[in-house]
Amino acid sequence: MYKLGVVVLLFAMMVVGCANKPSEAELAREIIKNKTKESAIYFLEHKDRVLFLEQEIKRLERETESAEQQSELAKVRNELATIYPFFKTGEDQYGNAILTDTPFLSARIRLMEQEAEAYLAGEYD
Repeated sequence: MYKLGVVVLLFAMMVVGCANKPSEAELAREIIKNKTKESAIYFLEHKDRVLFLEQEIKRLERETESAEQQSELAKVRNELATIYPFFKTGEDQYGNAILTDTPFLSARIRLMEQEAEAYLAGEYD
């Protein structure tokens, strides 16, 4: 009888212990929330520069004719790729960043702005 009581007690402790642990879904939700918060904070730290670089890329892509303008465009792309490496899809023969296409880049920047606004509104607390 004593052994049965110990087994029941151990089983009860295990069930209670499992009930107090967060589920995998809850842990995943928390990880996503924290990563999104970190991303929003990072964007806010670099927002002005990123928005400026985005506009420079658009302008230079429209106007690029001279070697000097192409060099400037490469510098701007390299800087943006340094801030956000996931925009970089490769490198040219000179080691300059090749970025994702401009409409996608702009859409991703708008999404990062929305995440930052949500963070500032307290949605990730």
